[in-house]
Amino acid sequence: MISGQTQLFGVFATPISHSLSPFIHNLAFQQQGIDGVYLAFDTPLSHLKASIESIPLLGMGGANLSMPLKTASMALMDELSSEVSLIGAMNTIVPVDNQLVGYNTDGLGFYKHLASQQVPYLNQSMTIFGVGGAATAIIAQGAKEGVGEFFVLKRPNDTWDAAEKKLKEIAKKTQCEIHLLSSDNPQNIHQSIKKSDMIVNGTNVGMTPLEDISLVPNREWLTPEKVVVDVVYQPQETYLLKQAASQGCQRFNGLGMLLGQAAYSYELWTHQAMPVAYIQKELEKKLIGEKK
Repeated sequence: MISGQTQLFGVFATPISHSLSPFIHNLAFQQQGIDGVYLAFDTPLSHLKASIESIPLLGMGGANLSMPLKTASMALMDELSSEVSLIGAMNTIVPVDNQLVGYNTDGLGFYKHLASQQVPYLNQSMTIFGVGGAATAIIAQGAKEGVGEFFVLKRPNDTWDAAEKKLKEIAKKTQCEIHLLSSDNPQNIHQSIKKSDMIVNGTNVGMTPLEDISLVPNREWLTPEKVVVDVVYQPQETYLLKQAASQGCQRFNGLGMLLGQAAYSYELWTHQAMPVAYIQKELEKKLIGEKK
């Protein structure tokens, strides 16, 4: 129930009407009796500065950011956490003593979920497809957390040089081995997977209208001892995860990362642990209902 004391939280992005963040955070507030409300604000880049300035003016408890605001927002913070500087993007704003501190909980959420499922990643090798926002957060946070080696597969397009520069910077700062390879060459994919303990799709391949596509050309490359993760969560079982299931691999969709990053933001704002298991069940029911 909204009261005169209700504290405002929100997410700034565009487009934003599809966001699951209001569902997740408002359910957590309700479950834990926190007098807060979380709203989605459609925010073009031209309104970013005014939106961020409104956070202390409105007494907001915190905010999330999504595309296309994750990089431009960094210059508007009073302080940045170490992972933001490494990743080059942020997704969470925490007001602290009239200052705004920027965090990136995407990578933290990914590894928090792996840890909750007892999936080891320390000194492990990982093949990851893509160098977009989600993939870069996973690579940078993993390098920081002790992942042994990354094989990063990317299309050789006009963003190649920028991606190579960013990955070299992460490797230098963390002393982690990071190899950038062309995903146009199936042999690169095969050899990377062969050397890896975990395979991660960090792209939107698997989402509509690409739901019948996998970036792994041959499912037999996914041998049963490998862990397969897809950052896509709608559909909950992508073509890649179907390939992994047919090979007997342990596999996870993107709901774990989504909830993991939300839980980190929530804890930074409220100093309480989000009831993740309960929210995951409710979220799965919601997604299944929307699919029907």
